[in-house]
Amino acid sequence: MRLILFDIDGTLAEGAHVTHMASMGRAVEEVFGVHDAYDPIAGAIRRTASLASGRVDSELIRLGAESAGTPSDVVTAGLETAISLMVDEYESRVANGADPGRLIPGIEATLDSIDVDGTTLGLLTGNARGIARVKLVALGIWHHFDVGGFGDMAEARADLLPIALDAAEVETGLQVTVRDTLYFGDTPRDVAAAEPLGVPMIGVATGSYSADDLLEAGACDAVAQITPAVVEDAFASRS
Repeated sequence: MRLILFDIDGTLAEGAHVTHMASMGRAVEEVFGVHDAYDPIAGAIRRTASLASGRVDSELIRLGAESAGTPSDVVTAGLETAISLMVDEYESRVANGADPGRLIPGIEATLDSIDVDGTTLGLLTGNARGIARVKLVALGIWHHFDVGGFGDMAEARADLLPIALDAAEVETGLQVTVRDTLYFGDTPRDVAAAEPLGVPMIGVATGSYSADDLLEAGACDAVAQITPAVVEDAFASRS
């Protein structure tokens, strides 16, 4: 069995962050009393000389709340509630016409081509599962994905990979091996998440980072876009 995992923002979709982050900000305000949380999140990330790219939702909620002075134990206690409110807010906004983003050109055709018997498609994403579902239903590709590791399941992306692999084994009843797994993402944090288990990570230069950036971060390859040929070549290179 082949398992192919995908990040969402910057890998499958673009322009999806505005509604997502606005919904997160609303949840942080409601649960932790932090106003204009989108700015504290961005500010905290700038102060640590980093970017939001590649972070997971639970991590970003914590970062936004704690950067405004909310104690860590209070964030921990309220995190599940904040995630639930964020998902509800996001779903409501999208249902009322907010922009869920756009598919990266060529992604829909690629998914149609590679979603075949013997291949399981999954998500390894910083999006909370509810956000991922609403976003990808709106973009018409949610039905392709059977399993995933999502940003409400752990506060570090690297911890999501074992979750996704375990979910694939439960879904298929088959053993999932590193040899038969690929992971596509667009940030150095995607690369770092794959390293501990040795899962081949292919960088996709459709987000904020170039192919050279992703190769320098340690991606096993970097491509301009995901195509069926890229997928087949990646598996063939290890046969």
